[in-house]
Amino acid sequence: MSGKYRLDAVCFDAAGTLFRLRGSVGEIYGNWAQRFGFQGGKEQQVQKKLETAFLRALKNHPAMNFPGAMPDLVKELERQWWRSLVRKTFAQVGYFTRLDDFFEVVYEFFSTADAWQLEPGAIEVLGQLQQTDKKLAIISNFDSRLGILLEDLGIRSYFHQVIVSSLAPAAKPNPLIFHYALKKLGCEAEHAIHIGDNEEEDFKAAQAAKLSAILYDPGCCKTGLIGDRIGSLLELTSILS
Repeated sequence: MSGKYRLDAVCFDAAGTLFRLRGSVGEIYGNWAQRFGFQGGKEQQVQKKLETAFLRALKNHPAMNFPGAMPDLVKELERQWWRSLVRKTFAQVGYFTRLDDFFEVVYEFFSTADAWQLEPGAIEVLGQLQQTDKKLAIISNFDSRLGILLEDLGIRSYFHQVIVSSLAPAAKPNPLIFHYALKKLGCEAEHAIHIGDNEEEDFKAAQAAKLSAILYDPGCCKTGLIGDRIGSLLELTSILS
């Protein structure tokens, strides 16, 4: 694939692509919840139930997007969005008296590098791309905490733009968020590429917006994909050179 792309901009998804959680959501929720009196939170069986409940609740939750909202209200809308999702998660598993206390602490925890770790090869790839004339951006369905988190992880300085759905006209997979990012970058879609780990929200969505796309698939465990995929971020050093 080397030399295939003529690029002015390289865009990345955030969570699951450049960095990932230190453990599953179920593990993190369970361990923290037990500190607030949730029975069995550290038990593996309960953590698996929390993980399943979280994924089910997330699938049925509205997109993290607030069109028309005043910017100074977005942070509170984000917090309400997450509080609702957490309530729906625990409602499927068991009664939690101190859920609100738990939520406030865990919400702040997820904005720090204590909760996340960089993907292997992320620093190397970003450092190499920074030496080129390509503009780098993040396009993510994360919230406005992402900027703080990127600083904490030590990678904010690599990016010209950080686009989050809560502050954009739309959320992935809507092509509008990609068009919005390209306008911010001053770049045409045919000269941009997006790399992400979600086949629908990153790979297919970017292609629908007329960008080139690469699926980040560690271990190449997904099947049936037609198009480009990588199992390691380090593969980008040759693909995008």
